[in-house]
Amino acid sequence: MAEKDVTTALDNLVPAAQYRGSLTPNTQRAYDQIKWQDQRAKPAWSAIQTEMDVPVPTEPDMFPPVSQNQILDGLNEVRAYLSAKEKG
Repeated sequence: MAEKDVTTALDNLVPAAQYRGSLTPNTQRAYDQIKWQDQRAKPAWSAIQTEMDVPVPTEPDMFPPVSQNQILDGLNEVRAYLSAKEKG
């Protein structure tokens, strides 16, 4: 699983939050120093940490493994379909 950063966690909790400052250091100090400009409440650092602990699927987890034979079988099916379509 991929690791979430502070910016992603914040966006999950308060989508498109309005604030000034940088979360690039990915630390509590950076989070504490942003200037909150959103009308919604700024989440507590504990909420950010909890959100960051939620696993994010990475590409291998999102897509099942496919063998070369499965790819070739699919390609052959497409070729057969296109051939039949050309014939009418």
